[in-house]
Amino acid sequence: DKIYVCGGQREQYYMNELDVFDTTVEEWTSLKPMKYARHGIGIAALDGYIYVAGGWDSEKRLSVVERYSIERDEWDEVSPMKYERSGLELVAHNGFLYAIAGFRNGTYLNIVEKYDPKHDEWIRIANTNHRDYSSSGAAVYMDQIFIAGENKCEAYNEEDNIWEIKPDPTNFLGGRRLVVFENRLMTLGGSNGNWKGDKNVQVLDLSENRWINFREMDVSRCYPAVGVVTKKCSNPQCLVHSHLH
Repeated sequence: DKIYVCGGQREQYYMNELDVFDTTVEEWTSLKPMKYARHGIGIAALDGYIYVAGGWDSEKRLSVVERYSIERDEWDEVSPMKYERSGLELVAHNGFLYAIAGFRNGTYLNIVEKYDPKHDEWIRIANTNHRDYSSSGAAVYMDQIFIAGENKCEAYNEEDNIWEIKPDPTNFLGGRRLVVFENRLMTLGGSNGNWKGDKNVQVLDLSENRWINFREMDVSRCYPAVGVVTKKCSNPQCLVHSHLH
């Protein structure tokens, strides 16, 4: 198991660095950097590549998409998205990439694009029903892509090309994260706009069509980093990773 960390911002410095953590030896290694330094990116792994899409480079929002070959330690550019944005969610599902929502020109987007790596092509698909999913959480659960934001949740029905409204989390928190753990979709943390964060954790119960409160975290937080620990790792901390924007 390995963890890859890419891009971001440190003080006024926009980063293009790529680092990997090898859980077998518990060491970080610097790899070949991206061409474009940026934060607010979408990132996802698909078929031996790590894809990085969009972001903010201190002057403008980007549509550029780069991919990193894990085998060759090389970056190359693929076709850019049709819409420049930062704070998007990038999700791999069934051999495709989905670029969801984001932010540009002072506006939260509900735009969704689907990338076909075999034809190096982005196509526009159905918009989400709601906006303001920038820097929200997205995850694949029950063969659907779920996204959750402030008092809203929906899932993509690929066959019908529609986003279906799902039960709303039972609080008005944005900046939450989604993760699938032991076949359960969970939402963690969030903010009601005051940046103080929240301890809330909820689990989606599709049989009852509602979110159920789970044991709270010990510390309040918004826009948290979320990771799942596998049984292979002797040190649980080594598998906590970030997907922040």
